[in-house]
Amino acid sequence: MEYSTCGTACPEKCTDGGMPGPCTMQCVAGCFCKQGYVLQWEQGPCVPRALCPGVKFFAYERNAMNL
Repeated sequence: MEYSTCGTACPEKCTDGGMPGPCTMQCVAGCFCKQGYVLQWEQGPCVPRALCPGVKFFAYERNAMNL
């Protein structure tokens, strides 16, 4: 994790299933996952996005909806 004075109020998590919900656009100070990593659970640890269960399925589904 990295500290930032202006990070997202709604960090992406594996439990989002690759489809994060709505979030307000505001800066919050705190520790955040590095680029390409997401929280495995609500409170961490950070893992590569590709290791989240179901990520490939949701990415395929999202691409199919954009056709």
